[in-house]
Amino acid sequence: MSLTNKKLSGYLIKESIGEGAFGTVNRSIHFKTANTVALKIVKREVVCSVADNGSNQFQNELTIWEKLSHPHVISLIHVFQTFHEFGIVTEYAPLGDLKKLIRSGDYISSEQSALLFTQVALAIAYLHQRDLCHRDIKADNVLMFSKNFCKLCDFGFCTESRKDKQQTKFCGTLTYLAPEILRTYNEITGKCSYDGKQTDIWSLGVLLYLMISKKLPFTGHSESMIETNIMNGYYSEIEVALPNVNILMKGLLCNDPLMRYTSEDVLKSNWLKKTIQWPLLVKKENNLLELNMIKAKKHLRETEHMIDEVRNENNLRSEEGAVLRLITTKLLNDQLIELINDFVLENFKEEQIPKKKKDDKSVFKRLKKRLSRKSY
Repeated sequence: MSLTNKKLSGYLIKESIGEGAFGTVNRSIHFKTANTVALKIVKREVVCSVADNGSNQFQNELTIWEKLSHPHVISLIHVFQTFHEFGIVTEYAPLGDLKKLIRSGDYISSEQSALLFTQVALAIAYLHQRDLCHRDIKADNVLMFSKNFCKLCDFGFCTESRKDKQQTKFCGTLTYLAPEILRTYNEITGKCSYDGKQTDIWSLGVLLYLMISKKLPFTGHSESMIETNIMNGYYSEIEVALPNVNILMKGLLCNDPLMRYTSEDVLKSNWLKKTIQWPLLVKKENNLLELNMIKAKKHLRETEHMIDEVRNENNLRSEEGAVLRLITTKLLNDQLIELINDFVLENFKEEQIPKKKKDDKSVFKRLKKRLSRKSY
């Protein structure tokens, strides 16, 4: 059943843009601000009937997500419920996801790859510093707000990750799974044993390989063949990549999780240090965030009628809080996009797009067209 043009708790649903872990994701319009948002609709019976305590998993996702605040982590705007469903409102990414960008065939320079990869790595480092692991890093879960600005999304499998506690849930996407997940998987119990932070780094390696080569490192004619290749660590080095990229790749796709890079190692890698001055970018972003915070506090002090909204600012179920978050998030995103575009102009040399080789057929067509023209 189509939900197009359906009105739901202050939002107008325009079109379906994807499927989430528990329900459909729709491009929608917020009535009060006219802002475009992503609205995930989850049926109550789906949450309550999912095996492995799905209701708790759904609540766990929201509990973790509402505590996250980072320039490259998608923001949770509003949570509401009706008699039949739950609604989760987040930022809307107009350019879709990273997978769409890669599949489009558009040229992605080494600098752009480094810039986007750095943003994802910063988001992962942010999670890991808070003893959280994502457990489903993939191109589908990196949303594009501009060609140079992205955010990590989907925290359905995100959970606490500590050194003294191994993860046991089998989750994620096969082609991005770390070898230790497959090696320790027990078909009888459906459980496995792994460190969530270490498996995140492996998935980050798969993502980097895909960004550079436009193909996945571990493939096969069947799932069992893909699993075998992952467990054996068989993948081809990217010939067109710079040496430092392949060095980073080896650190990310290291078969031994104890020898694998950490999120800190990733950001210290030679490729990122030489290609992009990411500490400078982070400094600029932090300065922008701090400036916006100061302006927001000043504005709120000067406008007494906003007191109720301030009280509800951190309440995800408050409509007033949703309005405030939508306005501030949209403003901040516009500023971040401008900041990153300026950063690119200041730090990256203009790279020529490789010209496609002209085939004989196209040359023949042009010659035939030229000969057919009348000469006066």
